[in-house]
Amino acid sequence: MNRLNPWKVWGGLTLLFLSGTLIGGVATHCYLQSQLESRWEAGPKAKKPWMMQRLTRHLDLTADQQTSLGPIVSQAQDDLLALRAQQQPQVEAIWNRTLAAVKPGLQPEQQQKLDEFEKKLHRRWQASQDYLKIIQDRNPPAK
Repeated sequence: MNRLNPWKVWGGLTLLFLSGTLIGGVATHCYLQSQLESRWEAGPKAKKPWMMQRLTRHLDLTADQQTSLGPIVSQAQDDLLALRAQQQPQVEAIWNRTLAAVKPGLQPEQQQKLDEFEKKLHRRWQASQDYLKIIQDRNPPAK
């Protein structure tokens, strides 16, 4: 009769467990990266639903509470966006200085990747500014 070596059984189970852990870790990383990128690409208009979901989940908000807190979260988002727009020229100046200092140390293909990232970033900044303009046009400041 052929008996299985207990070390082989335990070794196989350990290998199975470790491979499952590795696959789970990689899958989680990919999922989180995808979520982050999609939220980043969606721009400022995606922040309110995301914030409301987080508040609802962490605080167990009722439907009535969600309804009453929605305008508060929207106003906070609008105020933060306006503040960010005021500081945007300084942010861009720092970013442009940094890129100018970093680029000479990069390989051509790395410079190309950095240029693509910079274009994405500028599109995001522009989307934020466009969204802020829509908000300001909809809600002109009181005189």
